[in-house]
Amino acid sequence: MAWLISLGVLAALVIAGMIVVNVVNSSRTPEAAVERYLELIADGKGNEATDLVDPGVANPERAMLTDEVLGEADTEMTVLDVRTVSKFGKDAEVEARYSLNGEHFTYTFSVIEGKKELLFLKSWDVQTALVAEVNLNSDSFAALNVEGQNVPLVSESENWYTATLYAYPGTYTVAAPSGGTEYLTADSQEVKVAPTHPDDYFTADVYATPTDAAKEAVLQQVTDQMDSCATVAGNLNELCPYPVQSKTLASLEIKSTPTDFLSFDSGYFESAEGTITLVDNPSDWEEDPEPYDVDFTLYGEYQIDADGELTVTVDGNYYSSW
Repeated sequence: MAWLISLGVLAALVIAGMIVVNVVNSSRTPEAAVERYLELIADGKGNEATDLVDPGVANPERAMLTDEVLGEADTEMTVLDVRTVSKFGKDAEVEARYSLNGEHFTYTFSVIEGKKELLFLKSWDVQTALVAEVNLNSDSFAALNVEGQNVPLVSESENWYTATLYAYPGTYTVAAPSGGTEYLTADSQEVKVAPTHPDDYFTADVYATPTDAAKEAVLQQVTDQMDSCATVAGNLNELCPYPVQSKTLASLEIKSTPTDFLSFDSGYFESAEGTITLVDNPSDWEEDPEPYDVDFTLYGEYQIDADGELTVTVDGNYYSSW
């Protein structure tokens, strides 16, 4: 009789255990696996999301998939709906709708059944990462700052640097690198990453403009050249105005140098006017020559490389004399 009671108790325990397993497994679904993944992204936990679902990209391309970047991005993300749209054996397709800063998007995930935990508990592994390709480009910088983190770029051609990264949903601020050159600045760009398909990609182009410090440095070299044109020997330089290139001058002196440019754009410049006052040597036809002015501008090129080094080349001048 006792053994019958024992069997009954054992059977009850088995049934109770099966009920518990079924209850637990009812919450361990493909939808739950996807929702857990999306919540990590929404919470800015990029490192955990990457550990949970491998994005399948090289390490250098993961610079935006970190807590430091995702956590600083403008990512007001809400999981709206998660549902299985198809299931065959151990494979499932799960469609998720999410909102990003108020706008709605849909993404489909592949999910496969994993190894059972504790022999009976189901597990599901998300195979499709919610990431999108982000192309960062710059005409001047060999690195860009993404949400406070400098990301290196590669020189693709002259005056063009680029990097291909991957990012979770969010709006990211891309700017000139921190600790960059004093000669270049750039307006920050925003790139909104909101993938709806694995092939989606997004782009941010950062174009640099010279700073006031760059203009001042170029202007200094211009004025140095003008000053040189008002010196003996220096006046013979072909960059000086033709009337100044004379060996028969009684005197020459700089009268004024420019404080600005007529044009300063796209690597080219033309200075405002400077003036040199000349006096010719006395001659049989002019015993007491009058001083006269030569007004001239200098033009040329400037270049600021990715290391922030400034190179100035003066190509020539335009002049008038009176």
